[in-house]
Formats: sequence, structure tokens, C-alpha cells
Amino acid sequence: MKKKLSKLISKNFKSSVLSEEGDIDSIIMLGDGDRDDLVIPLVCHHLNGEKTVGIVKPVNPRIGAINELMTIVPILKINKIALVMDQEEDELNRIYRQIERKLRKMNVKFEKEVVDGRLVRYFCKLGPREFELILIISGIDEMPLNTHKIEDHLLKAFSMHSKTEYEYKDSKKAWEDLDKSAQREVLRKLRDSKSLCLDILPQHFSGLRLLE
Repeated sequence: MKKKLSKLISKNFKSSVLSEEGDIDSIIMLGDGDRDDLVIPLVCHHLNGEKTVGIVKPVNPRIGAINELMTIVPILKINKIALVMDQEEDELNRIYRQIERKLRKMNVKFEKEVVDGRLVRYFCKLGPREFELILIISGIDEMPLNTHKIEDHLLKAFSMHSKTEYEYKDSKKAWEDLDKSAQREVLRKLRDSKSLCLDILPQHFSGLRLLE
């Protein structure tokens, strides 16, 4: 497992979000690229709970991150794990099926609760260990895109900030095409406004609150 504690928010915005000290109460697995490293610490910053959460970046992306449960669950004394991943071009039900197939293959018994389409709780048991897997799927349904990613949320924030609507088919490419200064300004806005961050990233707020 490749561990990656993001320091980008602390470094660039002078705001201490993550700590490498203390016992870990739960884990957030980032199933996708570098943008998650920026966005998820912002949500954690606004939640500002009393729990110490570890953030890991598994070698295998998206659904492949489920393989890490076989390492995390037996070794670490935690009972809540959140997986944040992009929807990409998959239907939500297809993602559920793939997740559940992997869990069964690992002999994990589970019960499923769909909080909403992009937030699902799995109450799991692996041998004697019981734990909760919280699946958070990034993307915004009302945006007419071919694929859905964490960049959907960043572009929505940019559109609200600039008061301009843009047409694009690939949110990742559209975000990458923005000036770096525009990107930084969007991230600052999300850092400084909890209400904006909650509006832009509702499933992430709801899912990560379940770690408390």
C-alpha cells in the first residue's frame, strides 16, 4: 500500500488540515487522482471533528482499492473506512455490483444501506472483525457530461464563482485547461466557505461525517 498524506492544502493555503501524529480512528482511501488529494482535505477541514483520520492512496485505483481491505482490516484497529472514487462512465449500479463482487470474493459478509445514489454504507464482517465501508462516488448528475469525476464539483464551484456557465464534455480536461490562478482561487473559496463547500460536495460531507 502506498501511503500519501497530502500537505498541499497546508503548504499552499497556510491552513493546517492533516496531521501525521496520533492514533488513527478511521481511514479515507482515495481511489483516484491528485485532485482528490486537494478536495478531501478541504472537506475534512470544515468537518473539524475530534477523530484522527488517516488518508491513504492505494496503488490500485477506484474499485481496485477494495483489495487493500485485506491489509487494513486485520492489522489496524479501526472500524470505519471511507472509499472516495470517481464514477467515470460507469452506471452507479454497476459500481455497486463490482464492489460487492470483490467483497464476496474476499469472504466479507455485508449488509448494504443506500443513503443516496452516490453514498452507500456497507456493514461488513471479515472473520471476527466488524467494520463499516462507506462508499462515496464523486460526480454531479445534472452536469451533462460523458463521464463524472471529482472535477465536476470543482467546475461547478468555478462556474458559481465566475457567474458563468460553460459547455464541456470532459470535466477533468476543462479543469486542467483553467489557469492555475483560477484553480487556486476556486480552492481558496472552498477552503474559506463551509456553506459553499457543502453545496458543491454534498455526498463527500455526508459520507465523511459518518466517520465521526
